[in-house]
Amino acid sequence: MAFADYDRYLKRFTGAGSLVRLIDDPNRPELAFLNVRFLLAAPDAAPPGGTWRLIYHGIDGTLWENPAALPRFFARAG
Repeated sequence: MAFADYDRYLKRFTGAGSLVRLIDDPNRPELAFLNVRFLLAAPDAAPPGGTWRLIYHGIDGTLWENPAALPRFFARAG
């Protein structure tokens, strides 16, 4: 399930997968705008470059993290 506006936004720079949208270029500025922190890829995926760093690689997939991603929400102290 996804919000229609969010899905329309994703359609501009992703392709349709079986259950999720596929990202062709993980260094797109739209992903920084959405504060995307993790990227799940196929086991044989090439490094995406940019700020992404490898945190897991196995026969079931590859997981990259963008440590520069900002939190989506902020709580006010006090």
